[in-house]
Amino acid sequence: MCSQVQRTLDLVLSGDLDDDRLRDLYVAQVTPAPDATRLLVTVAPLGFAKDFRPDLVMTRLAECSGKMRTELARAINRRKTPDLMFRVVMPDEVAPTMDHHDDDLSDEE
Repeated sequence: MCSQVQRTLDLVLSGDLDDDRLRDLYVAQVTPAPDATRLLVTVAPLGFAKDFRPDLVMTRLAECSGKMRTELARAINRRKTPDLMFRVVMPDEVAPTMDHHDDDLSDEE
């Protein structure tokens, strides 16, 4: 499920929110925090992001989190959409991830 959430939020950030500051981000990682009811979404700026300000990005992410959860609810098949927490990092801070941890979270609650 984490990779599905990652793909969905990448799409939402890239245009659905109509926010240039968020459009310059990508979702680097999604991890359960501490379980499937809450997800930690790690975002980082794309290489061409200008005047990157993590504090402003966090403010905008908080303001848009409801819309992101709504879009996420449409994309995933779960009884309850997980709460989203955000963390902003620079691209060089992103740890390499294994792509096949998609099933770490089952649909059981």
